[in-house]
Amino acid sequence: MRTYEALVIFPAQSAGEALERAKSLFEEAVKKHGGSVTNRTDMGRRSLGYSIKKVKEGTVVVFDIQLPPLEATELAKTLRL
Repeated sequence: MRTYEALVIFPAQSAGEALERAKSLFEEAVKKHGGSVTNRTDMGRRSLGYSIKKVKEGTVVVFDIQLPPLEATELAKTLRL
């Protein structure tokens, strides 16, 4: 198992229950690939350096995860879909 850090930017429009659901979906994806989330740091709403799909703000969350090296690429593919 290796330790990875994933910085995830959620749309700023996501708030409350929708944001918590999105965070739990990410954690479920990690668990599906045989990993575990060791730490989650909410960094709050941040202004982005440049627009992503015409959105200038997002909620930033940093996940520390432990995952087998071979599953890391599979997790990346899952998240891109």
